[in-house]
This record gives sequence, C-alpha cells and structure tokens, in this order.
Amino acid sequence: MEVWAAHHPYTATQSNLRSHALPRWASGGGTEAVLARFEDPDTSEVLRTQIVESLAMRGGAEKIMIVDDHPDLNGRTLSERAAEWGVPVPDAVQRIIAEHGNASVMNLELYDIENMRYLAGMPWMMTCTDGRTPSAGQDVAHPRVYGAFPRKLRLFATEGDDIEIPFAIRSFSGLAADFFGLSDRGYLEEGRIADVAVIDLDTYRDLSTMQAPHQFSEGVVHLLVNGVFAIQDGEATGVMAGQALRAPWGRTGG
Repeated sequence: MEVWAAHHPYTATQSNLRSHALPRWASGGGTEAVLARFEDPDTSEVLRTQIVESLAMRGGAEKIMIVDDHPDLNGRTLSERAAEWGVPVPDAVQRIIAEHGNASVMNLELYDIENMRYLAGMPWMMTCTDGRTPSAGQDVAHPRVYGAFPRKLRLFATEGDDIEIPFAIRSFSGLAADFFGLSDRGYLEEGRIADVAVIDLDTYRDLSTMQAPHQFSEGVVHLLVNGVFAIQDGEATGVMAGQALRAPWGRTGG
C-alpha cells in the first residue's frame, strides 16, 4: 500500500465548531437535529458534559478561535464569547449553532512543532494550505492560506536544517504531481507544462500571522502559469492563465 499525505506548517488547525466541540455522535444530521439533542433533557445532560470533555482535549474553550465571517463572532475565542454572554461554554456552543449554523473555528496550538519537523522530512509528505479563500469581512482567518509554502521552506530549510531546499521544493511541486498522476507538470523538464516559480531565497518568506492574516508572502520574482506570466519582476500581472485540472483516471461512480 502506498502512503501519501500533506500538511501545513502551523500549530493551529481550522474546521468548524461542531467538529471541534461536539462528540461525534451528536454532530450529525444537520443543525435542526443537533439543536434537538440540546433540547432533550436526558441527551442534553450527556451532551453538555461531553462538550466540556471534547474541548479539554483541544486545550480548552480558550484555544477555540472563531474565524467565521459573522462580525459578532470573528476574532473571539469560544471562552470569550461565553463570558460576554454570561453563560457556560456548552450554552455558548448551542447559541452559536442556533444563530449561525456551523461556524468556522481555529484550534490554536493543537499541533506539536516537533511532530511537524518530523513529518516535514518524510518523502511522502506533500505541502498544502488545507484552506480556502477567506470571506469578505473575515478579519481573522487562518494564515495558512497566505503563507504555508514559504513558511515551510523558512522554518525547516533556510532557517532550520530539518530538510534540504530541493526536498522542500519537491514537496511543493513534483510530489503532488506524482500523487495526482499529472505527468505533464510538476518538474522543470522539456515538454512539460511551463508552470514555473522563480523565488529569491533571501527574501522568500511568509508575512501572514494569526493576528494579521491578510498579508501576502514575498520573494516570488517571477511566476509563470501555463507559460504566461502571472507575476513578473515581483508584480502581479493580472493575467489568469490557469485551467482546471482533471484527474487523469477520470470519475467513477454514478
């Protein structure tokens, strides 16, 4: 069996409130089903106890940062929101689900940096952002969307000595192409698609932080997508030459 994986170089993860706060048995069936469990006296007692236990495994409610695009939630921890409302944390969880559905949250300081260093050196470990573009007005968001790739290179290759620079670059590019079976890209070879990033190792670094996430990374001198400059001399050209990539093995199922 072949094993492949991908990770981002941050100690915080991002998912949704139900996944982080509720036990698995209580999180399914949609918002109405979840709220019905809170309203049932017997089920609610167990649920509220297990919410506290679930959050304890994640460092407590103070480590759950709400990054939803709703302005009254964004940027507050779950413990802060509960304190502002003057209610226990399980009640705050119920209220957020009732008013906002499945709000997006970050779990701060969940991952161990030493495990990240170890995983960065695995030959089957790709690099990813594991994120999506933040919504308009989402002031607090996970910085991985902006800085995952330069951060990995900086932490583990240029500033650290956990991996070599070519090894890191392969985890950005060729390894992912190999995994997806994209034989026409991923490497600088004649006949392949000209997706080329030219970086300055002295200035290539992430600027995005938990406190100020909306900061683009720097140090990319040129970027060609399908042979066309998307970045030239450090400036975005505005040209959108990217195309959707389809898995070469096609779709299966109905």
